[in-house]
Amino acid sequence: MTVLYFTTMDYYQTLGVERNASPEDIKKAYRKMAAKHHPDRGGDTAQFQKIEEAYRHLTDPHLKQQHDNPNPFGQGGDPFGGFHFNFGAGGGNPFEDIINQFHRQARQRVYTVSLSVTLEQAAMGSTETIQIGTPQGTKTFQIKVPQAVEHGQQIRYEGLMQDGVLQIQFLIQPHSQFERRGLDLYTTRKISIYDLLLGTSIKITTIWGEELEATIPPKTNPGATLRVAGKGLERSGARGHQYIVLSAEMPSKISNELLAALEAERKNKGEYD
Repeated sequence: MTVLYFTTMDYYQTLGVERNASPEDIKKAYRKMAAKHHPDRGGDTAQFQKIEEAYRHLTDPHLKQQHDNPNPFGQGGDPFGGFHFNFGAGGGNPFEDIINQFHRQARQRVYTVSLSVTLEQAAMGSTETIQIGTPQGTKTFQIKVPQAVEHGQQIRYEGLMQDGVLQIQFLIQPHSQFERRGLDLYTTRKISIYDLLLGTSIKITTIWGEELEATIPPKTNPGATLRVAGKGLERSGARGHQYIVLSAEMPSKISNELLAALEAERKNKGEYD
């Protein structure tokens, strides 16, 4: 079970900038902090996700306004600011209508939390049980992770919160094998230069857990890319592909006979071209 709490994080403090920082200053601070804490460089994943969350909130005008003004009534401002009332053409008590409309709109407060999921969960979609700490106590929900959800994508779940709407921002964890590009997945595979020259077959594992065999034809160039069709992510019937980038690997030992043959081949190269 995943436990989430409505964030009280000071996003400015997370990025190390002042509250009046310009968008350019925020971007520079984000790049510096992200480079320092990126998991691929030995950084802490949780801290990196906080940095990503802070950057998204401070660069999205709507989220930034929510962060800068968490109190919808402001300080001494108009308690009805931002709410629009329709008195209608019929009878009734207009003040009662005002109060009813006010409460209906106030209940639409958006509670935003971040949920970290694996690439496998994002690929297949899943149902997650989460506990959310609120000012009224801990609440438990079951939510569906949309198939092929994007990193940073925000999904609203209606009807779960009594006084508003639950909005979850999905953070896709870095994967040890795959790099995601839309619905496509990329992975790098080291292949001996012998196998690149002579051809071979290799076993690969898809994000779906399938074991497949891919053929590398003779005389394949280093850096070549193999495509396994339809084995990427899937959304609304559309499927991406899995790509395997081949990286040449030098053998630990090369015989003198092979070196001599290669040297002779190089000298006679012009005759074969």
